[in-house]
Amino acid sequence: MSISEAVRQPGGNGLASPAFQASLFFGVLGWQNVESGVEALVCDGELVPHTRTMADFMRLLGRRRFVRRVMLRPAPLEVSAAALTSDQRQLTLTIAVKYEVTNPVHVASLQSPLSELTNLAIGTVAEYIRTKTFGELVGGGDATRARLLECFGHVTSIRDGVAILEILKAEAVGDERLIEIERKTAEAKAAAALVDTEWRNHVIEAGYQEQIRRGQAAIEEERAQREHARDMEKMRLEKQAGLIEAGIATLGQVAASGMDPTRLTQEVANLWREQIQNPGQDGVKEIASPKATAGLPEGKAALADTERTALASIKDSIKMVSYEVIESQGRVKGALIQMSGYEIVFSCDENYPQARPLVTVRYPDGRSLQPQVFWVPGISNSLAQAVLVVASHAQRVSGS
Repeated sequence: MSISEAVRQPGGNGLASPAFQASLFFGVLGWQNVESGVEALVCDGELVPHTRTMADFMRLLGRRRFVRRVMLRPAPLEVSAAALTSDQRQLTLTIAVKYEVTNPVHVASLQSPLSELTNLAIGTVAEYIRTKTFGELVGGGDATRARLLECFGHVTSIRDGVAILEILKAEAVGDERLIEIERKTAEAKAAAALVDTEWRNHVIEAGYQEQIRRGQAAIEEERAQREHARDMEKMRLEKQAGLIEAGIATLGQVAASGMDPTRLTQEVANLWREQIQNPGQDGVKEIASPKATAGLPEGKAALADTERTALASIKDSIKMVSYEVIESQGRVKGALIQMSGYEIVFSCDENYPQARPLVTVRYPDGRSLQPQVFWVPGISNSLAQAVLVVASHAQRVSGS
């Protein structure tokens, strides 16, 4: 007979079968089968957890031993309790309790363990109803089952013989109108929470988009400022180159006429100094040089960067292929300018830019020339100025 049928026999208590005498050979030895994990045997108050051989020598003296089968994993217990909620509304809560027997000896000694467990469960559920509001119980769901499981864990009488494993269900029954109101209220709160979350996400996304827009605007503004600075530098260099070319042409005409150009040279130098050092008079603004790097002579560390900036500003206008500024210990030592069909090599001593740089123009066929660059200390301050003049002369020589 299965254990579930045995516990329902007359004399059983719902969890333990009626007491019976073990079947023994010759009234002394016997074999008691136990389905491990499903049932256990209790023999005269002693636990027989698994199948084994039993000996009853006391029976020879007229004393008999009785055995009871105890079900370890009964079906879930379903109970209902009715009570007033904390906000004084009538409600019935039906639960299904999954449990197992942990002390077969104790359960076998009880007259009606299922009734005791049922009464304890009803009392626990009723007490729980009285501590909660109608809305909490109607819309509790998983939270209600979890809190009920916690409540059952504090009941000592239950812990002595059985263990509550899980609350399988917790269904509230009451005024259908109130229940419907509570359900709709819960749905409305959930919908409102969803709308609030979506709105917050929208605000966050809008904030990110604004940050991206500001970042892009800052990048565009910086790019425009750099382009403007390059244009201003190019205009300044072109103006200086034009003044130098005009001065050279004038001095050449004076020298060709046999006159002493010394006085005129000083006047031309003064004119250059006035026009180049004060470019704002004709609308061309001077570009500020970068700050000197710490640890190097003042102005030297920034000089190489200034040269590169100046060369970059005229690169496209004279169709320069590439350029390289050579520096050592913060001093400009020279530059290599690669043009289409020739290259220009500058060599600078330690007194540059006060001292004139040496210039060599080299052609692919082996030819070279060393043009004299007109250089005025204090006015001529960039290799890019010399490149504009030398490139024009070198292009004419290349085409001849």
